[in-house]
Amino acid sequence: MNDRQLAHRLRARAHALLEGDGARRSRPGAALDAALVSLVVASAVVVTLESVAAVRVRHTDWLQTCEHWVAVAFCVEYVGRLWVAAEQPGPGGAWARRARWATSFLGLVDLVAIAPLLLGTMLPADLLFLRLFRVLRIVKLGRYAPALGSIATVIRRERRSIYGSLLLLAVLLFVAASVMHLIEAQAQPLAFGSIPASMWWAMATLTTVGYGDVTPITPAGRLVGGLVMVLGIGVFGLWTSILATGYLEEHRRRGFVVSWNLVASMPLFQGLDAARVARIVDLLRPETVPPRYTVIRRGESGDCMYFVVAGEVEVDRPPHPVRLGPGQYFGEVSLLRAAPRNATVTSVTECRLLRLDRTALQRLLASEPSIRESVEHTARTRAPSWDEARPG
Repeated sequence: MNDRQLAHRLRARAHALLEGDGARRSRPGAALDAALVSLVVASAVVVTLESVAAVRVRHTDWLQTCEHWVAVAFCVEYVGRLWVAAEQPGPGGAWARRARWATSFLGLVDLVAIAPLLLGTMLPADLLFLRLFRVLRIVKLGRYAPALGSIATVIRRERRSIYGSLLLLAVLLFVAASVMHLIEAQAQPLAFGSIPASMWWAMATLTTVGYGDVTPITPAGRLVGGLVMVLGIGVFGLWTSILATGYLEEHRRRGFVVSWNLVASMPLFQGLDAARVARIVDLLRPETVPPRYTVIRRGESGDCMYFVVAGEVEVDRPPHPVRLGPGQYFGEVSLLRAAPRNATVTSVTECRLLRLDRTALQRLLASEPSIRESVEHTARTRAPSWDEARPG
């Protein structure tokens, strides 16, 4: 192996460590993520303590030392992510992919995190904008919180609707401020003497915050104020519905993609086209069970079967228990024969399963003759002492 191949191999491993898939994160990668999250939290704690005068005076050296080493750690992280960005998929050479990462949102967030260290060596004092950069480090947590990424995706997808609601808010804000200026200007020239001055009241009322520092005192002004309150509830209710509907759709989309990949990886369903796999996904329900959990029990009536996606289960098969792993299934014979369960199946580790109910199984076997033939052949050839579970 030459030096170039060795460097590529090391970079690939570092890329997996820093940018690995969260669903299949290795233990070292998960430990690194935890350490980086701890650094972000530590940075936020240091900034918070520095804002307390008594703490800042008594522990200046300690706080500055913590800030220095946190910044150094973020700098090392930035250099590492910039280096492994060459392994990111996409067009162009290694430096083009690095430039693409450096100008991405997360790349810019990482750059902001190390800005106090870089600029602090060139500037004589801890200026206000340097402290602002330190506060913005909290945004780095978005890398480790998939929910924040989902919200960003929802905002991007629903931007037209959001822009429309913002435009509606701007129109209502201007109209409300203008009307209140005409009505209340003589009674309260300081608060409503101009349209810009009236906008403070209009914004506080439309957002239903209602600080109470500026209120209409004329009957017409109070009537308009009540109407503006009702309109404000409607506008922000519209925003809530847009974001809630978009988030629900995004959650369902991601869940469907995960389930589709799981189903497509099952040996029983391999060879099916994407449309047929998608129909099967609608029939299956994912479940996660802890270790030593009894999934099915001997003697119970069977109402579903299970596919093992991850983990191991143990089948109580005389004379020796049998273990099933990913790609295997169990519990189907009691559905086909309308008989009670005659084996107990317990999870050995935490398991991800796909559950197929009796009605869904009947629909699946009716629509997929090849799967029906495979499952029924297994049932016919299975040993009587173990007719509730088998390898897939």
